[in-house]
Amino acid sequence: SVVKQVGSIPDYGSPALSDHALLLLVGSNGGAVIKNKIYSTYTSHTQNYSKLNLQIYISGYDGFVNCLLENNLLDLNQKNNKAIQVHLKYWFLYCTFALKKFYSLHDKNPNAINEINNIVKCLLEKKLLKRYKIKYFFKNVVFKIKLNLGLLNGK
Repeated sequence: SVVKQVGSIPDYGSPALSDHALLLLVGSNGGAVIKNKIYSTYTSHTQNYSKLNLQIYISGYDGFVNCLLENNLLDLNQKNNKAIQVHLKYWFLYCTFALKKFYSLHDKNPNAINEINNIVKCLLEKKLLKRYKIKYFFKNVVFKIKLNLGLLNGK
């Protein structure tokens, strides 16, 4: 009944985070908290909408945040958004490095890597992701070292 009340997965023009928004909308109805620690492994296969349309990560983030704001599940001026903040951090870091790994090891597409880096710059300017610039920087240094030493797993 709660899912029927919510209606459907929010449609904000991007599949990125839309299922996560549905979980938050449903969970907020009765006070439940759903901590999603599972992220898609879409990078393991070549043909994937999200991987072939990298700009959706920006529109997905924006749509997710706007959906939460419209449903009073997020207040950008409050510091009590910890669960959402942590979720976005893991989503951002996981997706970024999964995509970089795919395009570095499998597809070997420098244009895609450049596009990912530009998307990262844009996302790290967003209010809820700004605080992760240093964490991203260090993870990126480690990623580059592992890549150059051949220590990244190809899976």
